[in-house]
Amino acid sequence: MNVEVLRRFGGMAARALVGGEFVPAAGTSTAFEVGFVAESAVVPGACPSRQWSAPFDVGLIEEYAHGVLAGVTDSTVPLPPGVLRVAEAGIDEIGSSAALFRQAALVLRSVVAAELAGTDVESAVRTAMAAW
Repeated sequence: MNVEVLRRFGGMAARALVGGEFVPAAGTSTAFEVGFVAESAVVPGACPSRQWSAPFDVGLIEEYAHGVLAGVTDSTVPLPPGVLRVAEAGIDEIGSSAALFRQAALVLRSVVAAELAGTDVESAVRTAMAAW
């Protein structure tokens, strides 16, 4: 699933896109996989945005990967045993930040947890956003 975040701060619009999948596994722990690419490997304008006219650049750079890892490992939202793999990302050269990617990744984790538990996804998103 994908999560796109657009936050407006006066005249600025901060944007982030993260996509991932959860693979259940036997055991008692949850693992997290967040990869990143060199800035030179980012593909400009390759991913359309559903909330903004300008497309995202595709790829997750190391600077933002740290924020994603912090968001998906936030233990306030329980996950069952398995692997949560962040496999997609879209960045905005001007409006992205590690902090925004942390928020987007926490929403991703919240949505995955709600889907797996069979609970209301919208409520999970609102709870995650209330922590911003």
